[in-house]
Amino acid sequence: MNCWKSINIKKNIGTQRLFILSVFAGLAFFMFFYDLFLLLYSDSEMVEAGGWPFVFAAAAALPLHKLAHCLPLWLTGVPAKLVYKKASGFPSIHCHFKQALTIKVMKLSVLSPFILITSACLAGAYTWPVYMPFFITFAAVNIGLCISDFIYYSCLLSAPKEAMVEDHDVNGFFILVRDKVS
Repeated sequence: MNCWKSINIKKNIGTQRLFILSVFAGLAFFMFFYDLFLLLYSDSEMVEAGGWPFVFAAAAALPLHKLAHCLPLWLTGVPAKLVYKKASGFPSIHCHFKQALTIKVMKLSVLSPFILITSACLAGAYTWPVYMPFFITFAAVNIGLCISDFIYYSCLLSAPKEAMVEDHDVNGFFILVRDKVS
């Protein structure tokens, strides 16, 4: 197999630009959906629990996000594991898989945190409006984490349908195509 494209968005886009995009996307999501749910539930009371639930939700967002990346791989029988690393003093969790994946499985794995966590949070905010700020905040943090997933997904859209994806490192992957024998 030949490498069709090497994807490393932290190298291509830059860590600071990616961070700024993530923060603005999370804030925009929060402002839009918080206002929307306030319009829907203007007469309901909100729970005043202080700042600790927000701190715990922010701390739990990254592990749950990465766990949601591994979930489709485990359900399709691909051996994957969560790898914890500490780079530059910051913790990093990565869903690592050793075998090459099809483009369809990789697309599902990349989009699963957005689909699973965001829909669960929006459903929770709709079902329990008293806890709406907590659900919307958790969903907004998840959307901020999903920005890099959306960029990866856009790279996967341009890949050939018969291509395979191989894990590269914490920041990227290789898109592989089969050798053409003439």
